[in-house]
Formats: sequence, structure tokens, C-alpha cells
Amino acid sequence: MQAIAFHPHQPELLISAGRDRLIKLWDWPKQKEVGSIAAHTQGVNAIAFSPTGQQFASGSADKTVKLWSIEGELIATFARIAWP
Repeated sequence: MQAIAFHPHQPELLISAGRDRLIKLWDWPKQKEVGSIAAHTQGVNAIAFSPTGQQFASGSADKTVKLWSIEGELIATFARIAWP
């Protein structure tokens, strides 16, 4: 696991990301995975919820940042993000 983020309004929900290229949604009190997305072609290094909790973003070693709905639908991909 590389990163986690708690839902801003539903503290029992969290998302995790890791080298397995997956984003997972968890029911924290039950410690149970409730969904996953094959999100990137390389490991996922960062993840964060929007302030409303309706969307989240993921950043990967594949040099993309992706924006997702809370239902797991891909909204946008920002490709070839490179840092100086």
C-alpha cells in the first residue's frame, strides 16, 4: 500500500492505492474491501478525495493523474505529467 485517503464526510470509507496498480475502496470499521478498480498501468503513488467526497484523484508512476467518480467511473485522464 502506497497511499490512503479517508472520505471527508463518511469516515468509515477509505480508499487505498499501491504498487499492484489497484485502487481499493474499504469499509474501515469492518476492515473489508468493498470494491476495486484496475486504475493504472504502473503503481499508484498518490490518492485524494475531493472536498465533497464525490470524486477522487489518483497519481501513478505511469505519469498520469486520473479523476474518478466515487462510483469508480473514470472522469478524466491527465497524461504525461512530468516534474522538473
